[in-house]
Amino acid sequence: MTDPFDIVQEDVVGAFEQTRTLFASWKQLDGRKRTPQEENEYQYMTDELYSSLTSIGNDLDDLQETIDVSRSAPD
Repeated sequence: MTDPFDIVQEDVVGAFEQTRTLFASWKQLDGRKRTPQEENEYQYMTDELYSSLTSIGNDLDDLQETIDVSRSAPD
């Protein structure tokens, strides 16, 4: 049986890496004049970043819950 902690941890690490890549692209467009196409791309990336960070936060909450359950479970 696979440990739920390992599953959630893998999800968080993968999501973090994807978010880091997306953030690097977003940062290139941030703070400069953008074409209309770049503005659409910038808005899309902004929304995706928000969504990704929210998801990572939820995954971290799940990870904490898993840790709390394992700490309170008898050996």
